[in-house]
Amino acid sequence: MVYGKKLIYTFVTLLLHTRLLCLALPGFAQSQTYHFTSIDTLLKPHWEITLEAWNVYDGKPFIRNGILFPYSSEDFAIDINTGRKLSIREKKTQELFRDLFSDSLLLRDNYDRVSITNLYTGTVTYSMPRKGPAYYGYVSPNIISDDVIFVAKDRNTISAIKLIDEGVIWEFTCQEKICTKPKVIENKVVFCDKNSLYILDKNSGQIINQKKFEGRIVSDIQINEELLYIWVKGEGLYAINQETLATAWNFHNVEYQFGNYRLLFEGDTVFFASWNLFALDKASGEPIWKSSYGDISLVHNIALVKDYILFYDSGSDGEVSFIAAAEKNTGERKFYGFTSKSFPPDNADDPRNLAGIEYEEIAFLDNVHEGIIIGVSRDKIYAFKINEQLTHEN
Repeated sequence: MVYGKKLIYTFVTLLLHTRLLCLALPGFAQSQTYHFTSIDTLLKPHWEITLEAWNVYDGKPFIRNGILFPYSSEDFAIDINTGRKLSIREKKTQELFRDLFSDSLLLRDNYDRVSITNLYTGTVTYSMPRKGPAYYGYVSPNIISDDVIFVAKDRNTISAIKLIDEGVIWEFTCQEKICTKPKVIENKVVFCDKNSLYILDKNSGQIINQKKFEGRIVSDIQINEELLYIWVKGEGLYAINQETLATAWNFHNVEYQFGNYRLLFEGDTVFFASWNLFALDKASGEPIWKSSYGDISLVHNIALVKDYILFYDSGSDGEVSFIAAAEKNTGERKFYGFTSKSFPPDNADDPRNLAGIEYEEIAFLDNVHEGIIIGVSRDKIYAFKINEQLTHEN
């Protein structure tokens, strides 16, 4: 048994050394990274914070008015501009929140617990332990204005709970497991179970409409203007009218890639990644362009920054992941990889420093605040400053 472990260790060590040797070869390095401008041209590391608890893969912070609320902590918030931690328990932080936010309640709807924190007082005013469903998509805290919350009480039941007396107004039970976080659209509650999209009356919990699919739903519901967007296994992306649940269009010419169906909307275009990058016409679902990177086997974790789409390139061998950026109008790859594993980048001539935060699989947030974009990975939160002078003409 010991001999077997030594053999495995020796094999893994040889693989790693071979990888580093390949990175050190000029031809290899140029084909993988040096052929492109470093992404340092677009993004500059600004600050990073290490959390006591890991970010779960599907959890992201919430940002409003320059303040970031981590997914995994109720004790502090973070000033986006400086990276300074703000204790929610301190009066000066609570006074700041009164100035910044017209609503005081921060809702966390996590896998094991639903909780409400009053930002004006720093106290947890509601807490409900549960073993809830594993929602698709990224789950974030949110500041709410209503005194009623709509949450999954367990894997099959949606509850409408009045916060004042913690009374249950109504409950709706599905036969299949709930797979998306309930969303409120005016007087309606929208969510999905394994095979169906539901619209319930917000006040009564009665079904207003339901749409069933042959395949299994594999994404969160995303909302843009009058349409709902969801992915169905084997059927692709659906754009669905909110009122009638009629299919506006269905794009199915994609590879199935579980868990990475994140849509980005800008103007008349929908962007997403499914092995490749895609841009679709939002009105018709017709493709505008599709990337074709011969040396890439997996593209994921996308975000929009200025004239570019950030994404992760997991490489043709799957061993190293690099942050890259492509022009949003064409899909042409322009930037690729940080030059160093350290903050700020150093010793860029040493190809062994090409790795580093590339291994961390940073998931970026959708919104950019005053030229700063946030990313999370494991127990880290990163802030990057965007080069505001850069355009697609550079």
